[in-house]
Amino acid sequence: HDFCAGIWLGTRAPDFRARLDRRSKSPRIMTGIVADNAAEIAKERGTPRLMQIVRTIIWVLLFVALLAFSFFNWDSVEVTLWENLVLETKVPALVIVSFLLGLVPMWVYHRGIKWSLNRRIRSLENAARSNALQKRDAPASTPSAPSAPSGESDFLSSSDPPPASSATKAP
Repeated sequence: HDFCAGIWLGTRAPDFRARLDRRSKSPRIMTGIVADNAAEIAKERGTPRLMQIVRTIIWVLLFVALLAFSFFNWDSVEVTLWENLVLETKVPALVIVSFLLGLVPMWVYHRGIKWSLNRRIRSLENAARSNALQKRDAPASTPSAPSAPSGESDFLSSSDPPPASSATKAP
């Protein structure tokens, strides 16, 4: 079948061609419809393949730098937490723990904000989609607004500026 050409985003739908004709052509809007190719899905998920490679290279370089730092600074240090509580540890462990104490709370905060914004976006997309479906399914004839008397319709046209009041007119 033709539906083997792409990646399934949801449940199998053998009538996906008919569903494509009824709905928008964008695979992101459709659920359970075949996407055209994996690159399109990767772009929609946010990170293109090139950025994944760059990010991996940066993480590998950071790891190598951490290993080099650990190798050249493998000394014991004493950290006085309180007057009678002293912690003896290695310098790399102290640096890694300090880094994680700064990184983890900010990362958790970032993920929480990203999650809430994605929920808001999905909610707005669903509202727009249901609004579009309601407009599509609504009857073609809608009641028109009552017309103004013939004398007022010429005076209050939408392209004319509002009339000036008598108090602002010069004598």
